Amino acid sequence: MSFLWFGDKHRGTPEHAALADPEQFRTRTHKKLDAPDVILPYLARSGFATVARIPHIHIDTSFVMALLERWRPETHTFHFPTGECTITLEDVSMLLGLRVNGNAVAGPTKVDLDLWEEFLGVQPPRTALKGRMVLISWLKSLLANNPVNENSTVGHLTTYTKNVNLLLIGLSLMPGKTSKYVHLMWVPLLQDLDRCNTYSWGSAVLAYLYREICKSVNVEVDGMGGCVELLQAWGYTRLAFLAPITSELPSFPYAARFFIWRPYINLPPLDNNDHTIWNATVPIICFWIVEWHQSDRVKLQFGFHQEVPPPPRCLKEHHEMTMKESWRTPYTQLYRREHQKWRNVARHCLTGPTVDPHSMPTNDYMTWYRSLPYTYASGNQWLVDPRTQPSSSQMPPTQPQTFNIPPFAQPSSSNIYDQPSQNYQTPQQPQSSYNPTQHQTQYTPL
Repeated sequence: MSFLWFGDKHRGTPEHAALADPEQFRTRTHKKLDAPDVILPYLARSGFATVARIPHIHIDTSFVMALLERWRPETHTFHFPTGECTITLEDVSMLLGLRVNGNAVAGPTKVDLDLWEEFLGVQPPRTALKGRMVLISWLKSLLANNPVNENSTVGHLTTYTKNVNLLLIGLSLMPGKTSKYVHLMWVPLLQDLDRCNTYSWGSAVLAYLYREICKSVNVEVDGMGGCVELLQAWGYTRLAFLAPITSELPSFPYAARFFIWRPYINLPPLDNNDHTIWNATVPIICFWIVEWHQSDRVKLQFGFHQEVPPPPRCLKEHHEMTMKESWRTPYTQLYRREHQKWRNVARHCLTGPTVDPHSMPTNDYMTWYRSLPYTYASGNQWLVDPRTQPSSSQMPPTQPQTFNIPPFAQPSSSNIYDQPSQNYQTPQQPQSSYNPTQHQTQYTPL
């Protein structure tokens, strides 16, 4: 029975892909605020200084939709003709500069409305509130009417910075589908600047984006929230031939220039030990949202030999959870197993044979991968391993492809959350001296 159970509503089927209309699909992003230089030290204390430096990025909706067509919600990976790949904790750390190695972003979502005044220095008017959410436009006007400069007090600078951090979340990092409001639940985590920098904002952004992508692969969904800038920057980084061309050398945070011609191994990471857990196979958490970082399916992205992966973790229970549903359980009791795994994240990092950073998937892996019973957006002529084919001069002309859509298997009713991985017979790769976590500081001209 196949683990790829999402059926004919997936926007990646040839029929849906042929009818895709970028004009009818919206991404929830706003033009970012320019953070004044005077608050940069305060942004650094809170952990948002690097991401605040990324300018507004124009979103190519056609490119985003093309990526969505290749996303599988069952595995949290993109299925390209060359194999599985995905957005990882490493990508978040390197592209956005957000902390990854820290406490899970979680807490109560039912928060007292009086906290707005304590956080902002003023209580929002009723017209700016919707339940526990506040209008983003009102927060912007609050900043505009209370500017900061070199003569501002520490208290004013601190309050201004906290408002900027909240807007970064609501505008870019984790915008909801409404895109007009930001929730009060973030406020307790942003209240103290130093404590704010102890949270794993990077894993929260990735969990939120995973959830939005998983919902948006349904062809009936007309838009998505989450950090679409991260999705696009990842695509430009991994699919560099599609990226806008620039003559500038990349600099941190790397999403500011859209793409990197070479892998991250040639670029210096943020110095906070994040790299030690980039490849962990763990649940990533953002309040009631729990998604799996299935790094064991994309080991080549971390320099490890990729064998045929085990079946993915069952995500049905997690995908059905909503904020309202989470109210049924005290937040301290919600997803206790997942929080425990995240606290012990270092124990779940990848191990095994390493390979050269330019290695490709093995023939055995590709034979398994091509046997999966799901519809490819690409024609069959692009799914053949070139290492097993004669040279192009000996190949017959390519004929137009007729897509035969195989039936989709139904999802398994069993939960394999805690089941051990299945063992597959794969050829042994020779050991290499390459260290997947090594980063060199030399830049190579583009």
